[in-house]
Amino acid sequence: MNKCVFAAAVLFAALPQISSAAEITGGTVGIGFSQFTDDGDLDKTSATGSLEVGFNRQFSLQGDLAFASFGASDTDANNVALHAIYHAGPATSFGAFAGHDHAEGAGMDYYGLEAGHSYGQFGGEAYVSHAKEDGVSGNLFGLSGRYAVNDVFGVTAGYDHIDLESFDANRTQIGVDYKLGNVTLSGDFGHADGDELGSSNYVSVGATFAFGPQRRTTFKQRDLIRVIPGL
Repeated sequence: MNKCVFAAAVLFAALPQISSAAEITGGTVGIGFSQFTDDGDLDKTSATGSLEVGFNRQFSLQGDLAFASFGASDTDANNVALHAIYHAGPATSFGAFAGHDHAEGAGMDYYGLEAGHSYGQFGGEAYVSHAKEDGVSGNLFGLSGRYAVNDVFGVTAGYDHIDLESFDANRTQIGVDYKLGNVTLSGDFGHADGDELGSSNYVSVGATFAFGPQRRTTFKQRDLIRVIPGL
């Protein structure tokens, strides 16, 4: 068992014990698949999980896990992360996060800041982070938003930018989601371009199960694995 998986197991084992002094406010478990349209071998299958514990109305902790398998490269990757969150009000939250990506013997640490706000039928998030691996470092930032057409149907959009030393990449996507009780089904169409990847469109589908009083976590996951549609 590598250090990343061990740390993730300790984190998620500890959260229920922490909740004896606080409260589990929400969580999600999801699966997803994405694939470049120009090359069907460049794909990714992923599984994610997040859990949030609230200590009072203002402060909470969110833990993330992610696992991914890339088709063409036959690479497996995983991630563990933790967010410290301040809820400024019912509609606005701020967070500081740190995490570790691990793939095929290589690891990357990252940390950053994030913010989320909702207004009426619209909700959005923004983040900026710094990543480092064996002397190679760089920055990531992104924006995402969702417009609730009604109680069950929503339209989503997102943008992420990666700048790691000599590697620059961008990902832009639009999509829809549909809620069936505690399960949300989603589909996205996106475009990715990068120094080594070239430029290509991709599609992705996913299903997420939400639980807890809030039936969600405050923030999305921030790992680099999430941004890459296929490899």
